[in-house]
Amino acid sequence: MKTLGRAAHSSTPELGLNAIYKMAEVIQCIARMNMKLRATKKEHPLLGFPTISADMVEGGANPWVIPEYCSMVVNRRTLPGERKEDVVEELEQELQELRRRDKTLRSDIATREFCEACEISPDETIVKAAKAATSQVLGEETRIGGLSGTTDARFLVNDGKIPTVILGPGSLSQAHKADEYVSLREVQRAARIYRSIATQLLA
Repeated sequence: MKTLGRAAHSSTPELGLNAIYKMAEVIQCIARMNMKLRATKKEHPLLGFPTISADMVEGGANPWVIPEYCSMVVNRRTLPGERKEDVVEELEQELQELRRRDKTLRSDIATREFCEACEISPDETIVKAAKAATSQVLGEETRIGGLSGTTDARFLVNDGKIPTVILGPGSLSQAHKADEYVSLREVQRAARIYRSIATQLLA
């Protein structure tokens, strides 16, 4: 996504149009939109609500020029069944409302990547085997859940029509952080779970 302004010398900002200021309006719109999704979308039983966030912002040419250009990467997490066209249109409608209130706002949307969400039935053989193996190794009943992160499972499920589960050590709450780690105990448990799944499927 980008906003366009008009360059001017920083000592005369009134002669320009600051694209970063315009993007700040869009960022606030994105923040409001994230709350709106929880109020307007149906909650998925495993994944909850869709989310949207402003993840990267870049603008300005140098420290003494009013920026005429600003770009932002927006991350919109979809749920199974949501289409790219509908998601883009939803965002465009919010921007149209902003433009209606601010006639100087010039913005544009370009889809960088669309990752279609995936879902399989809990009655699939691989799900039952994974649930049984996990319950056995951990010594407690395992609950089936959903993963809000993006994985290659979407290609296997959506394109290859191969029932796939995401199962492994670690926690999404630790992902993409400076101190990201996986305990050796979890790795050992995961190995035992994988062995149990393979034994069940190959028996």
